[in-house]
Amino acid sequence: MLTFPLQAEAGLIEFEFEFESAENLKGGFAEVSYDLQGADGVDVATLGLRRNSRLGLSRQAWSRKTKGQVRHSILMPEGVSISGITLRGKNPQPADVFIRLREPRVVAVQGDI
Repeated sequence: MLTFPLQAEAGLIEFEFEFESAENLKGGFAEVSYDLQGADGVDVATLGLRRNSRLGLSRQAWSRKTKGQVRHSILMPEGVSISGITLRGKNPQPADVFIRLREPRVVAVQGDI
């Protein structure tokens, strides 16, 4: 599990990582969860996320390849802020999955979009 603190409000957030494995991955290999505040009244499906009792608001990283790139973007509406992003491995996978991360970043504030 890798957690990245991030302080941002109402903007476009990008999170991406590259992965490489000695064997093909088996579908959903990781879960990316977003620690959002002020999102209680927001339809999370419009953010491209789902609610999970264990993970909170999250999105799955999926591949059956040996290497590739995963990029997630989330456009946070006015009044919603983020304090962190967590990447968790999921399901049995090859033991030697390597991950190279690009730090989460705010791409634009909502007024700039």
